[in-house]
Amino acid sequence: MVRARHETDLGFRVAGKIMTRTVNVGDRVHSGDVVAQLDPQDLDLQVQSAQAELAAATSNLADAAAEEARYGNLKTRGAVAVADYDHKKAAKDEAVGRLERARRALDLADNQRAYAQLTVDVDGVITATPAEPGQVVALGQPVARLAHHGELEALVALPETALGEARAAAAMVELWSDPGHGFAAHLRELSPQADATSRTN
Repeated sequence: MVRARHETDLGFRVAGKIMTRTVNVGDRVHSGDVVAQLDPQDLDLQVQSAQAELAAATSNLADAAAEEARYGNLKTRGAVAVADYDHKKAAKDEAVGRLERARRALDLADNQRAYAQLTVDVDGVITATPAEPGQVVALGQPVARLAHHGELEALVALPETALGEARAAAAMVELWSDPGHGFAAHLRELSPQADATSRTN
């Protein structure tokens, strides 16, 4: 059996319902190609909620800063107690923290919305599509399997008596579908355990 040396299960970084899957088994894909798309409705609502919280936090900070500045002026004239000013300053500091949290929440929501589109990061061939449009998938659940373009490997069953020769031999691989055309190969791994049925490694 000949297969790609590296295969990757592709899954979304957020949960949701698959709207479309743009690939099928055997399709060649290139880095950046879209494999599937989730329904973005819930993710869009999260972004809108984060935007509203950011607007509220910005307004709250403006009010708290103005109040702190006003009490600062009153404190210098001795019109208010230091404790009252300290209370307003603490409220402003809390408003600064709320604004920073709101910004981070919006960044996270924007990232999650971007994760609704599943793309490949290397060239290759789709070898399996275990998820279908309309299916609700969990975070990381495989939607497609990608065989990376490049190095290939062949799985060969050998009797235990031939293991020594296999380690030293200069191997050639020839496909039944392409007789007479050999490919140079090298031994990458010997299974430490024999197949239970054929007793080969």
